[in-house]
Amino acid sequence: MATLHDPSKGSAPPWKRMIAGSICGVMGAVSCNPFELVKTRLQSSAAGKIAVGHQHNYTGVIQGLSSIYRSDGIKGLYRGALLSMGRSIAGSGSNLAAYSMMKEYLITQRDWVDNAWLDMVAGLTSGVVSCLAMNPIDVVRTRYYNQPYEKGKGVLYSGAGDAVAKIVKNEGFTAFYKGITTHFLRIGPHFCLTFVFLGILRRTIVDFYGYLDRRDSFDVFDVDHNGVLDPEEIRHVLEGVIREKNASAVIGTTVAGVGEDELITAYMNRILDKADVDHDHFISFEEYKDVVAELGKIVGERRAAQERAGKVL
Repeated sequence: MATLHDPSKGSAPPWKRMIAGSICGVMGAVSCNPFELVKTRLQSSAAGKIAVGHQHNYTGVIQGLSSIYRSDGIKGLYRGALLSMGRSIAGSGSNLAAYSMMKEYLITQRDWVDNAWLDMVAGLTSGVVSCLAMNPIDVVRTRYYNQPYEKGKGVLYSGAGDAVAKIVKNEGFTAFYKGITTHFLRIGPHFCLTFVFLGILRRTIVDFYGYLDRRDSFDVFDVDHNGVLDPEEIRHVLEGVIREKNASAVIGTTVAGVGEDELITAYMNRILDKADVDHDHFISFEEYKDVVAELGKIVGERRAAQERAGKVL
């Protein structure tokens, strides 16, 4: 996403999210196609009267891969790869786009906290969307994978288009959603848990690097190296971060004629009021996290005030 969209320009549009997800899906489909091919044939194998469809009679994964390679070469291992790529474009593109958009919506519009519960809801939602997008291609791919082949060519279907046409003609459009309930029961929990674990890992990494950044900046601002920030050191922080020639935004309001020194003092008092939990007029490293958070709010308020001032002008 960072390659396709500059995050400083705001939220990425859905089409960019679809492209990013589709690229991921295509990479996975190309990598996994030989194993998907053998898996489908192994799952369809049975003996006697319960046998359904063509039986390839593989005894295992290695034997299945070897059999395909001996009869059709490398090309045989990638039979149906275009169908798998199309499936992954539809599935991963819709899944990752739906997940990111749902998560962004719940955070920005519904004030949800970014935690495992949010990842779970967004993951299940993305599973529903992905299932609806992938199931028709899954049906076609399974039929194409599992048909008998003679001289490298399918006996029942000559290609994906031929399979689609014959399924519509013989079974109708509803056939493309056969097995959709079991499909969701498989991928719903999969995506739910995947995004939950991914979210936990991501937040852990972000928190760790955030701690390192806070530690380094605290050491820089602690000029006298006594382990705490006094009001003058906090003032120095404010001067270095937000001092501007034309200061006008004070605690979310626009005030004309306010001097820089008075403005910085107001910000300093605001930070001490929010972060100085023990009211000793010093900021410890444990309290410094609240300083960083409050400073971020102040910077955001100033930018918003400047944008409003620019629109008026």
